[in-house]
Amino acid sequence: MKQIGLVIGGLMVFLICYISIFTYPTMWLWNALIPDLFSGPVLNFWQTFGLMLLVKILSSQLSINNDKD
Repeated sequence: MKQIGLVIGGLMVFLICYISIFTYPTMWLWNALIPDLFSGPVLNFWQTFGLMLLVKILSSQLSINNDKD
């Protein structure tokens, strides 16, 4: 039972690090460029994460498997 808790805790730490590694550079680039170039909004961490998630969802390809045997 203790091992399951350690695994879940480790996965949560990994997930937080993974999200932060990609979100902070995107937020920094957005906030450095967009407000000055296009008078756009300044984004916080969660807005940037949501924007990245939305882009991922919209840009992913839907695969329809039509295997006819």
